[in-house]
Amino acid sequence: MVTLGAGWSPPPRCAGFACWRPRCCWPRPSWRTINAISDNPEYFRTLQNLGAVIEAHTITHTKLSGLSYDAQRREICGSADRLGELYGRRPVLFRPPFGEKDTTTLRAVRDCGMKAAIILMHFRDQFVEDFIAALQGIKRAGLTPARLEDY
Repeated sequence: MVTLGAGWSPPPRCAGFACWRPRCCWPRPSWRTINAISDNPEYFRTLQNLGAVIEAHTITHTKLSGLSYDAQRREICGSADRLGELYGRRPVLFRPPFGEKDTTTLRAVRDCGMKAAIILMHFRDQFVEDFIAALQGIKRAGLTPARLEDY
C-alpha cells in the first residue's frame, strides 16, 4: 500500500508527481492533519483531483494514547468533519499520529463513524507482543481487523 503523510511542508512539484502519466495514477489514501493543511488546502485538492483519497489523521497531530475520550474524540471527529467540509467527502479511515493508540482511541474512532483505524506497526524486537496487544485493544474496542482492500 502506498500512502501520503500528514501534509507538513509538501514541495510544490510533488502535487503532480504521483500522476505524471495517466497510466501511473492509482487511488491512494492520503492522511491529512488539519493544522498541516490549513495554509494551503488547495494543494491537497490538486492531489485529490489526481486520485488521492483524503483520510483523517487528527487536527493537531498530537499523540492520542493517554488522552481522555473527549480529547481524542475532538481530534478524530473534528479532523474528519473539517476534511469533509474542505474536500466534499468525510473520511472513513483514520490513522493515528506516530501509530500511537489505545483502547480509548479505537472507541473514539468507532464513535466518530470511521470504518477502520489503520495501525502502523514496525518490525522490532517486541513486534509479537505489540501485535498481540494491538489485536486485544481492537477487540476490546468492539472493532474487527480487516483488509484495507475491503474498504
